[in-house]
Amino acid sequence: MADSNVKVGMVFYAVIYAALSATTTVPKVAAAMSCDEIKSDLTPCLSFVLFGGFMVPQACCDGARTVYGAAQTTPDRQALCSCIINAIRGAPYTSFNVANAAAIPPKCGLSVPYPITPDIDCSSIK
Repeated sequence: MADSNVKVGMVFYAVIYAALSATTTVPKVAAAMSCDEIKSDLTPCLSFVLFGGFMVPQACCDGARTVYGAAQTTPDRQALCSCIINAIRGAPYTSFNVANAAAIPPKCGLSVPYPITPDIDCSSIK
């Protein structure tokens, strides 16, 4: 279970903030995506978040683009952030994982207009 939390939490905090636990309630990310859909799209990012590397897997970048592209409104982005934050709370992660996660957007050609940190206030995302 902890691996699943790390997967979702760190991954989308990598691509916009990242992977859900199977025991986490599944809220809707506004009308855009469910937390399960986010988990599925971002699962390919897990190996990069956990182990790093020079190149982010293409499937990770594709998933990140899908998730980020679906969150077009402020409520969508805030709900997406909340989904990710709820997943990473209580999950073990290191500064290495956070740095790897934060590297995903630029390595995938995404411009994320907010900080990639586990302690972000989702209500501050516009």
